Amino acid sequence: MAKSNIRITKRVVGELKAGEKERFVWDSELIGFGVRVSPKGLITYVYQYFLEGGRAVSRSARTVRPGLPRQRGRKRPDLPV
Repeated sequence: MAKSNIRITKRVVGELKAGEKERFVWDSELIGFGVRVSPKGLITYVYQYFLEGGRAVSRSARTVRPGLPRQRGRKRPDLPV
């Protein structure tokens, strides 16, 4: 699973393409906020948080519809999948 760290913008999300494997693109400014790209091209906003020690505790997700800006994906990252 490839990982990258970049400032997530509407343009970046619009340019994401599917690959052979699932990958995550993490926002460079908002820790724990990112975009997951499935092999079929499904784009999902994700938010995860950590406890001390760095262990991932929870990951919430929101499926992206075409034209959905990042601000809407960030609105309620606390909702379960």
